[in-house]
Amino acid sequence: MQIAQTNHSIDPELDTMFFTTSLQYAFLSSTIVKEVASYGTDISKYVPPVVVEAFKQKLEGKTRPFRQDKICDGDSSSIYTGSSTIL
Repeated sequence: MQIAQTNHSIDPELDTMFFTTSLQYAFLSSTIVKEVASYGTDISKYVPPVVVEAFKQKLEGKTRPFRQDKICDGDSSSIYTGSSTIL
């Protein structure tokens, strides 16, 4: 969109056409999915079933904490994760 507006400011007679792709080929950010899910909308056509279930649990206040036993011991593969929650 920015390029189209810039091109139009350079040449006001220049028009830009946009062709949208079908959803199966489009990128959909997790931010959009989270917002849609927060309204109680079915997100099963956007994400795998495991993610749908995780969102349901999150929205019901039943989040699962990450493992809290990972503390950095000099090995970069073991880093303390704290008590963050999924999603």
